[in-house]
Amino acid sequence: MIHFIVNPQSGKGTGEKLWRKLQAVLDSRHVDYTVHMTVDKADTVAAARKCSGNILCAIGGDGTFHDVLNGADLARTAIGFIPNGRGNDFAFGTPLKSDPFEALEAVLAGREKTIDYIDVSGIRCLNVAGTGLDVAVLKRVYDGQAHTYFGSLVYNIKHFTPYRVKVHSDDGQFEGDCVMVGVCNGTQIGGGIRISPLSKIDDGKLNIVIMTMPEKRLMRSLLTFKKGKHMDMPYTRHFLTDRVEVDAPALLIQLDGEIYDVPLHCSVVKNGLRTFY
Repeated sequence: MIHFIVNPQSGKGTGEKLWRKLQAVLDSRHVDYTVHMTVDKADTVAAARKCSGNILCAIGGDGTFHDVLNGADLARTAIGFIPNGRGNDFAFGTPLKSDPFEALEAVLAGREKTIDYIDVSGIRCLNVAGTGLDVAVLKRVYDGQAHTYFGSLVYNIKHFTPYRVKVHSDDGQFEGDCVMVGVCNGTQIGGGIRISPLSKIDDGKLNIVIMTMPEKRLMRSLLTFKKGKHMDMPYTRHFLTDRVEVDAPALLIQLDGEIYDVPLHCSVVKNGLRTFY
């Protein structure tokens, strides 16, 4: 039995339409399945919790994937990720299938793999956890002050003030003013900004990427981030670790694009998630 959890509003409202196409594939192959159309975040988490113990398939964007990950009992459940969001950063930035029909085929063929995820103060994060500019950008979109991530990014580049942060782990330290800190399992955020091009989802490590204030214009420097060409730049700090604490008082954080008010204290859960690709 495969349980599908579908966000009908994903992909600018195309989630249900995609599901009908995938359903036709399932029916033609006589697959035993159930489907749950989600209403909101809490409903998604509850559905994942209820359907644990079988194969779950999340159909939606990174937010839907995040909610299913946090609802599922991972000790008893494998999760298939079928992307249909606006950015699909986790799928595009990892070996997972970015085409939804190929992603479904990986599940049906039983191509199961184990990958890592991040534990952030008891909350599971699949892709990237962070604080700083990326949170400011997301918050402006969520508050209705900007219609797109890019529009919010342009605004925040003009108005953003670097913040003081302390980063502590056994493998690397940093204290100073910066623009953003990313704790990365996946490679990209914001619909294609390759914040951590060296990340691997199955190496048992977190990639810590710190962007300090560049001497040249911030916008020009962020273009190197988008292309993943910033790792050797003087304004970038990078190290690998399995546990890190990022202390930035009074700052919100983002986990898979979802905003939280919890400490950015992270540890990798190696091979903690069974998935398909």
